Amino acid sequence: MDIRRHFSSWHVGRVLAGCFSLLSAQAGRGEASAMPPPAAGKATVVWISMDGTRADYLDRGTLPFFARLLKEGAYSQKFRPVFPPITFPSHCSEATGVSADKHGITGNGFYDSSTRAAVHFPGDSSLLQAEPIWLTAKRQGVRDLVFDWPLSQAEHQPLHADYFNEKFDNDVSDEARLDNLLEAWHADAAGGGEPVRLLMGYVEGTDPVGHQFGPDAPEIAQEMAKLDGTLGTFFDRVVAQWKEHAGGSDRLYVMFTTDHGMSAVQKSVSLEKVLDLVHGQAEITLQTTGNTGSIFLDKIPAGEARETQAQKFLDKLKTYPFIRAWRREDLPKEWGYAHPTRTGDIVAVLPKGYTFASGPQAVSNGGPKGMHGYPVEDDPEMYGVTLIWRYPALIGGKDLGEVDWDQYEPTVAKWLGVQPAAGAQGRVIALPGE
Repeated sequence: MDIRRHFSSWHVGRVLAGCFSLLSAQAGRGEASAMPPPAAGKATVVWISMDGTRADYLDRGTLPFFARLLKEGAYSQKFRPVFPPITFPSHCSEATGVSADKHGITGNGFYDSSTRAAVHFPGDSSLLQAEPIWLTAKRQGVRDLVFDWPLSQAEHQPLHADYFNEKFDNDVSDEARLDNLLEAWHADAAGGGEPVRLLMGYVEGTDPVGHQFGPDAPEIAQEMAKLDGTLGTFFDRVVAQWKEHAGGSDRLYVMFTTDHGMSAVQKSVSLEKVLDLVHGQAEITLQTTGNTGSIFLDKIPAGEARETQAQKFLDKLKTYPFIRAWRREDLPKEWGYAHPTRTGDIVAVLPKGYTFASGPQAVSNGGPKGMHGYPVEDDPEMYGVTLIWRYPALIGGKDLGEVDWDQYEPTVAKWLGVQPAAGAQGRVIALPGE
């Protein structure tokens, strides 16, 4: 079966009329001059996340579609991710406008001491403890479609997106993910009624290649060229499809973002071996995500016994000069990482060049050749990219400078004409003419 024609499981909020079809119409090329945006009409926002797109990846080879975005749109090659810059926490922070201590997704996997349950690659939207933009928009009357964005799946609460996946399918290609989004949007439009105005999607992009080969490998340039072609085709179809139903004063925003950068790795660290734990020691729970490790002591009675064990582990971690460790309450405040039940009693963080992994020794060579998760203030290779394109009022190549992770949610809310979620405090990204 051609995987590009394979549909992942997705839910619709109403019955669709018509059938799926593919669009081949091409958007006009070469429109590069900026002009003031119209004052009236409705906006449609298409937001696609490209996992693991480090800032300098845009400079790897000839990338005609990305070059077009840089010329006609607004861009940043200094996107500052949240801590930890790991896929699930980053995507949830971008969508909610709050840090991990508030939305509760502290890693690609996490343990919750209140339920004593561990989750790996969480796929249940009810685990998210802050309101994402797709629910904020829906609550205020904007219909939406969100496919494959972390923590958007299995939305079984009364308030949910109009379209969402039941689960994330690892076997679906990036091309197929984008096809699914476009075809659901097209079918919805064929049904008439109020249109979908917020569409969010995700592609794996360069992230798997960065982990496997490292961020400086030639495979990165090859993957960027492939991504350039995939997104260029998708973009043309988005513009053509939007033009079929847009009013004279309506606006289209297409935004491509990432969740983190990537750094080369030389050493793997076994947290279990570092702490001299006996395998399966039941009263201690370890959870690692990239270069960040959490040690949970909730199964030890509170009081002197727990305090003694905590200090023992802190002393042990300090014998490794490259490991930084804190009690949860002493974590850097600017990280926003001290969730009361999903961040460990003790948190250990490794520097650039190291990652947590299982192994027979405390520290060993090998493991993935690329990793992310390092504080951006320590490792500038965590910086990523932001690309924004507006139509019909093209922006004309605006360098936005540094863009922070908490700016996306209020910016998309502004474009859609809705109020940001409570707690989202970021600044709106300023575009020319707005």
